[in-house]
Amino acid sequence: MKFIIKESKLNKFVIDFLNNTVDLNELNYFHPYDTYEDDNGDYVEGENPNVIDFYYGDYNEDDIIFRWYDKGYWTGQNVMGDRRRNESPILTFMNDNIPDNLNGMFGDNGEWHEGFKEWFRTNFNRNIKTIRD
Repeated sequence: MKFIIKESKLNKFVIDFLNNTVDLNELNYFHPYDTYEDDNGDYVEGENPNVIDFYYGDYNEDDIIFRWYDKGYWTGQNVMGDRRRNESPILTFMNDNIPDNLNGMFGDNGEWHEGFKEWFRTNFNRNIKTIRD
């Protein structure tokens, strides 16, 4: 049996699912230490403001849930960097649990992306243009 759900209702279902699945009190985030090109074109070392890792518990790369990239992350890179800048801000899932659950519930054609973007913007005050799951 196939159901037709309005986009606004679908987004609400996705947001409700995320609110019940993601423990925001336990989810931490930070700008990873990196060498990056700043706004003046100089390469600097430090916390890269163009990328944020979101993780549970103590920081450990295996525990990263998702990573957010702003267009500045791709500065100075090759043709693929140009493409990524146009797609930014990008959110990439580093753990399959959330996208697998969302794909299983709402379809694997990205039907849930808009709801996720709204949830993310509300909770982290960051926009997402592209989701890579």
